[in-house]
Amino acid sequence: ASAFLLLLVFLCICIFAVLAMQVFGGLFEDAAAFPDKPRAHFDDFVWSFITVFQVVSTENWNAVMADTSLAAGPWAVPFFVAVVVVGNLIAVNLFLAILLATFDREEDESHEAFKNV
Repeated sequence: ASAFLLLLVFLCICIFAVLAMQVFGGLFEDAAAFPDKPRAHFDDFVWSFITVFQVVSTENWNAVMADTSLAAGPWAVPFFVAVVVVGNLIAVNLFLAILLATFDREEDESHEAFKNV
């Protein structure tokens, strides 16, 4: 069950990475506000995947959003909010569902063990 969770989170990150690469790819090279390209960018799939993973894990995602907003404009903010909300909802809710299902299965097994005694 946890493999399915990881597969779903991986698929979600891949979809957002491709979308971000299409929308925000190459913007940091043209922006005058960035003489050096930031580490978190969307120019190729690998860095786009890493950056979306950084946003989903909420590790300094607001700085990535601010840099992207400077380069792309304020319409980049809804994309980042959607990534954080959808990524966290999928990861947290599915993790809790798997955890509760595991506890329920263990509880059923313990009830069966007591019935056999």
